[in-house]
Amino acid sequence: QNIALVEQWLLPHVFAFNLSCYVQSVLKFAEALDAGTVDTSTLPVADLVGSPCDLMKGIKSPAHLNFVLRALLSIYSGMGLGYFGYKSLIKPYHSGIATTCTLLLSNFAGSAMVKNLGRVQGVVLGTVTGQIIQTMLDSCSWFNVLPLTLAAFSYSLVTLYVWHAGSADIAFVGCLAGSFGLSAMWTQTCTPAGEHNDLDKEGTYDSIVTNIIACTIIVTMDMIFAPARADTSAVLSLYETFDNMEQALQRHFNDKNEAAEIKELRESVAKAKEVGQHAENEPRGWRIPWKAEAYSYIIERLEHLSFSAVSLQSCMTEGFKKGGTRNALLQDMARTPTFPTFGSFLCKKIRVVKKLATLFEQETATRLQALEDPDVQTEFREEARTAIGKLLQEMADRKHVFLTKDKPSPSMCQDDFAQICTTYGAMQGIMRDLRLMQHRILREC
Repeated sequence: QNIALVEQWLLPHVFAFNLSCYVQSVLKFAEALDAGTVDTSTLPVADLVGSPCDLMKGIKSPAHLNFVLRALLSIYSGMGLGYFGYKSLIKPYHSGIATTCTLLLSNFAGSAMVKNLGRVQGVVLGTVTGQIIQTMLDSCSWFNVLPLTLAAFSYSLVTLYVWHAGSADIAFVGCLAGSFGLSAMWTQTCTPAGEHNDLDKEGTYDSIVTNIIACTIIVTMDMIFAPARADTSAVLSLYETFDNMEQALQRHFNDKNEAAEIKELRESVAKAKEVGQHAENEPRGWRIPWKAEAYSYIIERLEHLSFSAVSLQSCMTEGFKKGGTRNALLQDMARTPTFPTFGSFLCKKIRVVKKLATLFEQETATRLQALEDPDVQTEFREEARTAIGKLLQEMADRKHVFLTKDKPSPSMCQDDFAQICTTYGAMQGIMRDLRLMQHRILREC
């Protein structure tokens, strides 16, 4: 009955609570701006010491040092090879190889290899296509100049569409094909009727050789000083996200008056999302294909879960601030028997999903070892619903809900029942995201 009553009034109370918090924040901001026009000492001061230091944050990390080493060796190898030249293949004092190396650098060797090969395809396709069109329409007469202009416009339209609408593997090829193709169309001057320009086949060949040599240098340095594979980094980032989520919930659901910091959780989700994109483009070789769709779905649910965690944290803090101290209602709720028990229940569910996430470590088509654990296929919905019902009953016994007050709250964001509805919605959101992640991974198995 308690759950049914809360669910009946959940949407209007959560909406009114968030709207009230938003209005309060706007009013406080307006008051701060107004105070700043009168007394400039109230305005925030830039952190002149911390800001420059943040630019150097993580500069000594092993991954950063590895990238710097590979970048320096690649660029200086290209510079040395271009400076001295090699027989008739590379002319001396040629800077194109080193310049191209700077464009091909990437934190992850595997995903960069795909992009580098795409660069060679774009250069060859664009240069050859542009020269064919220019050769066919090289006359200065208007019936050649006009078709050449229309051809350049149509070619630009197609390559721009591929660049912006194509997949990650094709978009880069479209960009380079458009750039080199237009350059080949317009570098030659038009000729009188009956005459023709000589194609710069030597320059075309040099540009192709330059890109291939630069790709070879990058791939060689990546193989010698190979960093961690992108898929390994993606799995580790995913584990780190689950660990940060569990720690945040443990701090929130304990009986101590301490804040649960969500910043690390959201940063780890963003990192896992970025690394997952590199893992999707990484060559797999003999390994099974990377489960890109499942990984993207897990990241999407984790993003939703982090927003629920922020709501859970801030709806019962002083001033409704992220990382703020607990208000009296949350402190009273933390003293109930069920509140820390429900937190332990959520952490158990997180550990179950983390165990299932070992699916992304698999390199062969074998049965997932985590399926041997009976908890991974257990449905926790009824158990969670029972725990929430007990918590609501305990809060009702403490006279926080289901009461008619003689005096209304000053605002909806300060109303006990609205805060409890928001907490209930956040807990349900966390449970729903964990359940969806569990089901999705089980379907992949």
